[in-house]
Amino acid sequence: MAKQRQIKQVQFGSLAVIPELENRTDEQLLSESKHRAAAKALLGARAAERMDAEAARKYFNEALAACHPQERPM
Repeated sequence: MAKQRQIKQVQFGSLAVIPELENRTDEQLLSESKHRAAAKALLGARAAERMDAEAARKYFNEALAACHPQERPM
């Protein structure tokens, strides 16, 4: 009988790096290119905390457009 391999399942989506980006400034997040979806989601959350609905909506829409279809909410 062949040995069974253990498969390690780790989720590495574009939104999984949000904890690493949380301590960056807004200017640094705006210039982020590698993890654009996560940066836009963070900017949207910060705009929502400031009660800036128009900016929050803009950033969240950009984050949804930047992430992979498998990562989008249903």
